[in-house]
Amino acid sequence: MPSIDVAEFADSLVASVYNQVREDILLARLAPGALVFEADVARRFEVSKTPAREALRLLVGDGILQVMPRRGYVVRPVGLGDLVEVFRLRLFLEPGLAADAAGRATEEQAHALEELVARYVAEQDWQRQVRLAMRIHHDIVLATGNKRAVPIVDSLVFEAHRVWMSLSASPPRAAYEHARDRYQDIATAVRDRDPDTASARMRDMLTAAQRHLISIAGGIPLDDAALSWSTGNH
Repeated sequence: MPSIDVAEFADSLVASVYNQVREDILLARLAPGALVFEADVARRFEVSKTPAREALRLLVGDGILQVMPRRGYVVRPVGLGDLVEVFRLRLFLEPGLAADAAGRATEEQAHALEELVARYVAEQDWQRQVRLAMRIHHDIVLATGNKRAVPIVDSLVFEAHRVWMSLSASPPRAAYEHARDRYQDIATAVRDRDPDTASARMRDMLTAAQRHLISIAGGIPLDDAALSWSTGNH
């Protein structure tokens, strides 16, 4: 998953805070443009300022937060231009990676992907659907054996889904149904070692997702939500 594994990170407090703040950003509890303050993070998660500061620095390194000199941090705004760039990159990378997964996945990986897609199809809660969708893309890339591609795709998928979550309480039904069907097709193609179908279905899904998301975002200024996570004065 696109998060820090607490067990593998030297400071589990930093990893825990990082993952929880990142989750808040993904689920739009912290919307694009929201202000984030070190003291608030430390207080909310009951840690000292040092792990809070380190976690926020990691999120800056990920490109999710931006530093506001002498003020704190801001959740990086996302505009239509950003969405276009994200989907151009995804369309450039992910169809080929899906094809590679179909050619290289082990039987265990293919079976696990089918089970993951089945969980996505059965899930009724949208927030859990989002997490499962992100895991599906992550596991497809893992199955290729291309370790360099994993963080790149994780980051792009995260950006697309945080915009979904900031714009709507639930996805358009047609978008969900389209993604559901394509995930099933991709999982089947990976199992059957059919790279052409895996690539085509991934491209089809991403093209449709791009169209739905940009149509929703078109009339909404995503980059001016100057919201504060704090209830106090700064």
